Amino acid sequence: VVVHSARVGDFLLVAGLRIDANLDWVLTEIAAMPQPSALITVGDAAIDGGVYAREELPGLAPYPLSHYAIVSITVPGTPPTPQAILAALAALKR
Repeated sequence: VVVHSARVGDFLLVAGLRIDANLDWVLTEIAAMPQPSALITVGDAAIDGGVYAREELPGLAPYPLSHYAIVSITVPGTPPTPQAILAALAALKR
C-alpha cells in the first residue's frame, strides 16, 4: 500500500539524484518513520550519485545517502530493472 507520508510507512524508497535542495526533506522523512523501518535506494544516482557524481555538478549532495542514514537495501542500475526493484521489496518481507 502506498501511503502519503513516511510517518505511517514501513519503508522509504528513494530514487533519483541527491541534491542539496532535497537532502533535508529526505532526511526529515527518514527521521519521521516509525521504527523498525527500512530505507531502500533505487538506482545509481540515488545510491552514490552515479555518473553525475563523477561530473562534480554543482548542487549535488556531498556524500552518498548512506553517509546520513542507514540504507537497508540498494538496488543498483541506471535504471535498475523492475525485477530488481521487486526483489528488493520482497527481501523486506523476510
